Amino acid sequence: MNADHGIGAHRLGLAAQRVQALRRGGRAHYNHVRPHSSLGYLPPVAYAEQCA
Repeated sequence: MNADHGIGAHRLGLAAQRVQALRRGGRAHYNHVRPHSSLGYLPPVAYAEQCA
């Protein structure tokens, strides 16, 4: 194993963390901001609050 392998693994780890952060942000947008036509054009969270 050479030094480049360690740097590559580190970069890969950082890339995976970035992807996870983007997915969390996308999921939050999908559930809290984006309106859904099947829910009367409300975001799922707002629809759930309305039903409760």
